[in-house]
Amino acid sequence: MPTNQPNIAPPALELARNQYERSHEAVFRSTLRLFFNRLSDIVNKGMVGDLAVQPVETGTARTLTASDQNSIISFTSSSAITVTLPVTTTEELNNGFQVRLDRDGTGTLTVVAESGAVVNSAAGLTARVRYSSINIVKTAVNLYKLTGDSA
Repeated sequence: MPTNQPNIAPPALELARNQYERSHEAVFRSTLRLFFNRLSDIVNKGMVGDLAVQPVETGTARTLTASDQNSIISFTSSSAITVTLPVTTTEELNNGFQVRLDRDGTGTLTVVAESGAVVNSAAGLTARVRYSSINIVKTAVNLYKLTGDSA
C-alpha cells in the first residue's frame, strides 16, 4: 500500500463532529428557551403546569363556571364548603373541562352535582383532610370524574 496517499478521513470526521455539536447546541438552546418561557408564565401569570392559580376562595358555596377551566381554586373557609358541578343547561362546560380544588382551610370541602349531572369517584366526594387536593374533569355531557385525595 502506498504511504503517500492523502488521509481524507480526519477532515470528514471533523466536519461530522462539528455538525453534531451544532445540532445538539441548537436543541439545548431551544430547550433552555422553553424552560425560561415556562418559568416566566409561572412568575408573571400564576401558571402551574397547564393550570392557572385563581384568587383564594373564602366563601362557602361555589358553582363552577367556564372561567374556572384549567384553574386551581384554593378554599380557605373554616366552615363547610360546597362546590356544585352544573348541568349543561345551567353552565356550558366543554368536555375535558378540568379544575383542581384545594382544601386549605379547616372547613370540609364537598363536591355535589346539580340534578341531572353525575359525579363518579372511587373514594368519595369530599376532600379528605386539610391541604388535600381533588381534581374534577368533565368527561361527557353532565358527567364528571373526581380524582385525588377524597373520602
